[in-house]
Amino acid sequence: NTIYMHGLVRDGKGQKMSKTTGNVIDPLETIDQYGCDALRYSLVTGCTPGQDIPLSMERVEANRNFANKLWNAGKYLQMNLADLSDVERDALKVTSPMTKEEMTALPLAERYIVSRCHELVEKVTGSLEAYSFGDAGQQIQAFLWDEYADWYIEVSKTRNSNPAQAAQAKRVLVYVFDRCMRLLHPFMPYLTETLWQLTPHEGDSIMVA
Repeated sequence: NTIYMHGLVRDGKGQKMSKTTGNVIDPLETIDQYGCDALRYSLVTGCTPGQDIPLSMERVEANRNFANKLWNAGKYLQMNLADLSDVERDALKVTSPMTKEEMTALPLAERYIVSRCHELVEKVTGSLEAYSFGDAGQQIQAFLWDEYADWYIEVSKTRNSNPAQAAQAKRVLVYVFDRCMRLLHPFMPYLTETLWQLTPHEGDSIMVA
């Protein structure tokens, strides 16, 4: 129903691409080197209403590193759930937003990361509805990299000595990761679908979950 008209895609210096100047970026070569999702994420988050899109390989490489960070987080999560029974895995499937009552029963660090995740969902939804795609993508990346991967995953490792807290940490790890994969899916569809399939989930695809 809505067509979004973005600006001209230019090279990293803001120059118009042309064969004469030799600054044309071949998307197929870029995908081979950095991955489809890294290129897609770079283009979508580079959109600013009314402005052209400067596309530098440094930016694409940085977003490839972000994809690698997500892959490592997803593989850690998969490894952390490997010893669970089918019944225990089923109990971790995310079917609805966590309620305030559920959050109240969590330790402080878990309450914090879940509340920050809920804030992220609200902010990103608002940005997407306002067609601020760059802002939405950057908010997701900042949360996943700084708060989820670099902070909460490390916190979750300290819960393993207490079975009850370890179970709560697994629940929160899956819950926040599931929510973030759904938010990031329009930007990085192949990576998010693959990682989502590795975790406990309802439905056959993240597209219809």
